[in-house]
Amino acid sequence: MTAFDVIVVGGGSAGCALAGRLSENPGLSVCLVEAGPGDNDPRIRIPLGVMTLMGHARYDWRFKSAPHAHLGGRVVSVPRGRTLGGSGSINSMVYIRGRASDYDRWAALGCDGWGWSEVLERYKRAERNSRGASELHGDSGPLYVEDLPSPHAMVERFVRAGAEAGVPANDDFNGARQEGLGNYQTTMHKGRRWSPADAFLRPAMSRPNLEVMTATEIDRIEFDGRRATGVRTLDGRLLEAKGEVVLAAGAISSPAILLRSGIGPGAELAQHGIDCVMDKPAVGANLHDHPAIGMHYGGGRHGYALSAATLPGNALAPWRYLFHRKGLFASNTVEAGGFARTRPELDEPDVQFHFIPARLGHE
Repeated sequence: MTAFDVIVVGGGSAGCALAGRLSENPGLSVCLVEAGPGDNDPRIRIPLGVMTLMGHARYDWRFKSAPHAHLGGRVVSVPRGRTLGGSGSINSMVYIRGRASDYDRWAALGCDGWGWSEVLERYKRAERNSRGASELHGDSGPLYVEDLPSPHAMVERFVRAGAEAGVPANDDFNGARQEGLGNYQTTMHKGRRWSPADAFLRPAMSRPNLEVMTATEIDRIEFDGRRATGVRTLDGRLLEAKGEVVLAAGAISSPAILLRSGIGPGAELAQHGIDCVMDKPAVGANLHDHPAIGMHYGGGRHGYALSAATLPGNALAPWRYLFHRKGLFASNTVEAGGFARTRPELDEPDVQFHFIPARLGHE
C-alpha cells in the first residue's frame, strides 16, 4: 500500500504508542514509518548492551551539536535512537517521570489537559509496575517497570553515603517526593529491555490495518496548500495520507522535517531555496537539553570492571544471565541516582545524579 488514513512518522516512544492505539480501530489504515532498522539485535534486548548502542552507526543518529562557546568550542554528542523503539531502544532504561509541578506549570501556561492530575492517570494506565498498583502507580498497562534484578553492592554504599551527606534515601522517584538517592526502576521485564516497541507496537503488528516500514527515511511532508497530503521518502517515494500525517520523529528530527517541508522561519527557508508553506519562526529553535558532567572516582576492585582480578566472576556472567537473568549482563549500568537541592532555600531539587558502578578508564 502507498495510501493510508494516517501516517505516523517516527517509530520511537510517541510513534509506537500512537500507531498501536490508532490501529485499534479496524476501519482505520495506519502506517508507521521508521528511518532506522528493526530492533532484533541482541544488544538491544540485553540490558548491558546499552554500552555498545550509543554512538553505534546503525542504531544511533549520532547527532553533533554546534561548537559551544562556553565549552571552549567543543562539539557535544547528542545520541538519538534510530530503530523501532527510538531512543527507548538504546537508552539506559531508567524510568523517571516529570515533576508534578512541571505539568501543572504547563497547564497554567495554556496546555489544557497537561496538568498533573490528568497526566498521572495516563501514566498509571500505561504502567505495569512490579511493585503493584497504588495511588501513583499502575500494574496492568503495557509498559513493564521493574526493579533491577541484581543491583551492584556499591549502590547501597552510594545511597548510604548520600544520607551521611544530608541527602535522604528515596526508594521511589515517581512517588510522593522526588528528592533523595536510591535505586532506579527500569523499563525491563525478566531481565531484558522492554522498549516502547515491545510495549505499544509489537502487540499490534499482526493487525491487517497496520503497516510498519523500517529503513525508510522521510525527506519532507507534501502539502496541498496548507493541508498535509502525504510524505516523501528520501529515495523519492510518495506515501499518501488520506486523513492525517502525525510527526513523531523526536525533538531534533521533527523540526528538521518541518523545515525541509517549508514550515519554519520564512527568511531562513528562502536562503536554502525552500518554498515557505507557513512562516513559523519558533520551528527549529529553543531546544533545551539536559547537559551532564561525568565525574570518575577510583573504586579499586569493587565496581564492574575488566581486569585479571575480576576475570573469574566475569567469566560466569553470561551463564548467570542466560539461566537466571541476573548479574552483569542484567545491569543497565546507570543503576542508581537521585535528585538534590544545591541550596537549602530551593523548593525543589535542581540537580540529578546518576551512579554507574563501573570502572571507566584508568585510576
